[in-house]
This record gives sequence, structure tokens and C-alpha cells, in this order.
Amino acid sequence: MDIIISIILYSIGRIFRKQPKLLSIYFHDLSNETFKREIKWLIRQGYVFIDTQKLVRLLKKEIPLDRKYCYISFDDGRKENLNLVPILEKYNVPITIFCADQPIDEGGAFWWDYVLAETPSKKLVNEIKTYPEQKFKEVTDGYKKRNPLDRAAI
Repeated sequence: MDIIISIILYSIGRIFRKQPKLLSIYFHDLSNETFKREIKWLIRQGYVFIDTQKLVRLLKKEIPLDRKYCYISFDDGRKENLNLVPILEKYNVPITIFCADQPIDEGGAFWWDYVLAETPSKKLVNEIKTYPEQKFKEVTDGYKKRNPLDRAAI
């Protein structure tokens, strides 16, 4: 019975759900295949990709929200973002990349790069993310001292 109710509720949601006219999507580390699939899906749904300036103008209501728009950004400014350039160019997708300033200012890498240099375990990285602020700082500082990395790690 629960399965039937779930199917009915899911179907009702699919029928009556409206897609938002303005999407803001941010990505972290993702593969080219996944990103290309997401872009193609957004295009099939009728979204037009916009840059930061147009996003601001839409939010300030300086221009009408007369169609479906999508704003895409990436966190951390990882060098792997460069692998997505052919897809961005092919589909004419403007993006914004938000760079973490600490690795740039300090000339090092991201905290998780230091952890992974010692112990290649994403499980450990995810665990460290949950630590209270003081413990997080102590643990990540320890990894930084034990595993010096150069700018190539960024």
C-alpha cells in the first residue's frame, strides 16, 4: 500500500510541479560526462544560460523574468574546472568560478589535498568536515605540517 501511495504522490508532484523560472546551480568537483548530461537536460527543459550581470539585473527586476534562466557557478576554483571548457564553449554556457582565497594567499593547496596526500581516503575527508571548528583547525593544520604541497596541487 505504501508503494502505491508513493507512486500516486510522485505522479501528482510530476504533473503539478512547475519548474522555476530562475535556477542558480553551483557545482564542485564533477566529471565531464555528468556536467554535459546536466547541461543537455537544462537545454531540453528550455533554460537559457546567463552570466552574473544578467542574474543581478533579473534579481533587481530591471529586466523581466520572461523565460527560464539558469546561472551556473563553481566553488573552489579547482584546476579540474579547465576540463569543462570544451563543453562550456560548445553549449555557450557562461559560468562564475568562486576561488578560495586561502590557498592563493598562503601559496599552498586546499586542506583536503593535504589530508589526501597522507591518507587517500575520501571517507576521512568527509569525517573531518564534521569536526567542530577548533578540532578541524588542529587536525588540518597537522596535515599541512606533515605534508608540504606546492602550488601544483591547486
